[in-house]
Amino acid sequence: DADVAIVTSIDIDHTEYLGTTREEIGFEKAGIFRAGKTAICGDPMPPQSLIKHAEAIGADLWLMGRDFNYQGDKQQWAYGGRAQRRNSLAYPSLRGANQLLNASAALAALEALRDVLPIGAQEVRTGLATVELPGRFQVLPGQPLVILDVAHNPHAAAVLAQNLDNMGFHPYTYAVFG
Repeated sequence: DADVAIVTSIDIDHTEYLGTTREEIGFEKAGIFRAGKTAICGDPMPPQSLIKHAEAIGADLWLMGRDFNYQGDKQQWAYGGRAQRRNSLAYPSLRGANQLLNASAALAALEALRDVLPIGAQEVRTGLATVELPGRFQVLPGQPLVILDVAHNPHAAAVLAQNLDNMGFHPYTYAVFG
């Protein structure tokens, strides 16, 4: 069993397996949590089913906004956790509106593991600067501008739309879905 489990977000997705509501899906996703282990949820509004499951099994639940958070400006951002703060961080190399939520959840996991897996400030900076996730708002080189994204649920599509909007002016946007 893992020492830490992370649920980054909960949205309507894979309904044939997980359920049709955020509560049902949250409960299913909470199934990765283990008794006596750290469970991290990066969703700012987690379903009660996820929280109740963590409590029922005795997991040490860390919630975004309660146990860890972030703040930032145009130049840098900072992580604040239960007992650790990391300041003057460069933005992750991954593009997109949700990347600070995801990076904060990852830093919460590192904080939870700090006694057995000490990671220094430089390693964190290197990780944030070099992280890659092909297919997630991936900008291909060359012209015309082509962006690949595997958005496949309403939440991811909304984030993709926001990210495209934040790019500034482009006369045309074409989308291919499959």
